[in-house]
Amino acid sequence: MNWLKRLLRLEEPEPVEKPEPEPPVVEPCPICGLTPKLKHTCVTRNYPYYCLGEDTWSLLEWCDHGESILSFAPLFESDDVQKWNTACQRLKTTIDEPIPECPACGEKPVVQPDLESDIPQLVCSCNELLSNYEIANIYQRKGEWIYRCKALKRKQDNMKELKQLIGETQ
Repeated sequence: MNWLKRLLRLEEPEPVEKPEPEPPVVEPCPICGLTPKLKHTCVTRNYPYYCLGEDTWSLLEWCDHGESILSFAPLFESDDVQKWNTACQRLKTTIDEPIPECPACGEKPVVQPDLESDIPQLVCSCNELLSNYEIANIYQRKGEWIYRCKALKRKQDNMKELKQLIGETQ
């Protein structure tokens, strides 16, 4: 009989409250250890023929290193929490990786102040790996040094293989 009353609008159904979803896990800052606070938001987007509600989590109260951390984030990630977690993991691997010596000259790099910016740079005597274009923080400088060392080492290994191939064919 209740369904008949509801059908006739004599009895309204009780509203059902939607429970707040479980908050996602947020990585702490790898530099200072602070964890950003979360805020649950529901974004409603109106499309031409339907309305779409999307539950998201926004990050609040970031630490002072937020800009440095987010420079390691993927460009096309739309979820704030996932972007933060990915950037923290990438920064941790860069911080934890030891600085290798230059494959060209075999020296460990020394830290020198950059004349163009206030960010210190890594320099060896041959300056083979030196490049400072668009590097915004010291963690990116270290990551760039490691990347260039690996690339130069790969190039040297490829040259050795090519010389061996040429030597074997003659």
